[in-house]
Amino acid sequence: MPKHPIRDTLLAAVQKFIEEHHLLPQSGTVVVGVSGGPDSVCLLHALKTLCAPEGPFPLVMLHVAHLNHLLRGEESQADAAFVADLAAQWSLPCTIEQVDVAAQAKTARQSIEEAARAARYAFLRQVAAEIGAERIAVAHHADDQAETLVMHWLRGSGMAGLAGMHPLEKEVIRPLLAVRRDEILAYCARHHLAFREDSSNQDPRFLRNRIRHVLLPTLEQYNPNLRETLLRQAEIFAEEERYLQVQVAAAWPQVIIAQEKAGPGVARVEGDVAAYRRLPLAIRRRLLRDLGLMVSGGEVSLELRHITAIDALLHRGVAGGWLLHLPRGMQVLRIQQRFKFGRLLAQIPAVQMMESVVLPVPGEACLPGTRWLVRAQILDGASTPSPGYEHTDAESRWGYMDLEAVQNYLPLALRTRRAGDRFRPLGMTQEKKLQDVLVDAKIPRTERGMLPLVCGADGTLLWVPGYLVSDLVKLTPTTRRVLVLEMRPVRG
Repeated sequence: MPKHPIRDTLLAAVQKFIEEHHLLPQSGTVVVGVSGGPDSVCLLHALKTLCAPEGPFPLVMLHVAHLNHLLRGEESQADAAFVADLAAQWSLPCTIEQVDVAAQAKTARQSIEEAARAARYAFLRQVAAEIGAERIAVAHHADDQAETLVMHWLRGSGMAGLAGMHPLEKEVIRPLLAVRRDEILAYCARHHLAFREDSSNQDPRFLRNRIRHVLLPTLEQYNPNLRETLLRQAEIFAEEERYLQVQVAAAWPQVIIAQEKAGPGVARVEGDVAAYRRLPLAIRRRLLRDLGLMVSGGEVSLELRHITAIDALLHRGVAGGWLLHLPRGMQVLRIQQRFKFGRLLAQIPAVQMMESVVLPVPGEACLPGTRWLVRAQILDGASTPSPGYEHTDAESRWGYMDLEAVQNYLPLALRTRRAGDRFRPLGMTQEKKLQDVLVDAKIPRTERGMLPLVCGADGTLLWVPGYLVSDLVKLTPTTRRVLVLEMRPVRG
């Protein structure tokens, strides 16, 4: 307990929050991410006070870390100089580095926001590893939480996303998560703390800024207590998510047969298909999400479309093997009643497999080993072509489907043909052997094995690119929205 009671209301609230959630170690070093803005300056000052010799956490030492994203020219340089001066004034060790976030975003095909976040956390974890720190403190507060919850809702996140940010996630702690932004500004004024204002926080190009400055104020016209409502809901979802995670932990040893390590992480895991199938859908989805986080080292949280595609693969009756490609080089390999989840599984020798990749709608995908890219676009009914329309030319090949009918088969996937494939061509009421269909369509023998067939999550073939659309998804006079598929050669 502190030698002198904490009288500042924000400090008392932060101390209570830290103790309730066990955020600080008994002793050791905590890296504090400091941008120079009021939130992070408040966090650093509060922790410095609480971790002082007379404070409640006297054995905890602080290390300041600042990453210059090189996005705002001289303003970014001034932020870095401000943080360095602040750390020196408060006699705290400090690490400052810079990363060209714009270049990283372009290379990784990410938004600036996504690339900045990834670079920032990578930097903080690197500093923590170098100095042996157990925890990394960041300055997310209650208003950030409300904005995050709205953002996750807009993106269709499941319960885990709607639970929002947690006070403790691995080594990352958020001591200010229960504190409002106006309380932070009042604290800075009360303690005469200087800080920097980031001009990009007003930039409407960033989704979070539009949520902060436009959407939330609009919604608050309908519910003035919206932020408090969102935070209460997040607590409910977080508690329910914790229960589901307990169920996942109980199911884990039934499904996961083996784990293969690769340095500090997990290279791949092997699982039992039958045991997986016996689980309820909610547990299956969370298990797959956790596998993605484990194999990617926390870099990737699989989207619902990826999880749905994996689940469909593990429920499909297959002969031989299937390989499903996921973001960041992750793959799922299904061989009979076993599956492997990891990176670069295609390098496993002596496996006879058919490959499959998810085709986003809308979006595009290329099946490895073929020379074709397939693109999916959605067309409004006002531009609908005539029923059953199919067009082929020398460069690109096109197919048109009723989007409402296609919904029954999502997520779509690309794969090459396999033994036993059957297909229901346009205008027919029965399926035929795909081999016979390809022959009847006069598709050259050399091309048949390299076409990226479009199939549904249950394996139903829907399009032989450039040649045939399935009667199951044909256009009709009542079609309102059209899925346009284009297959074109991959250049280079």
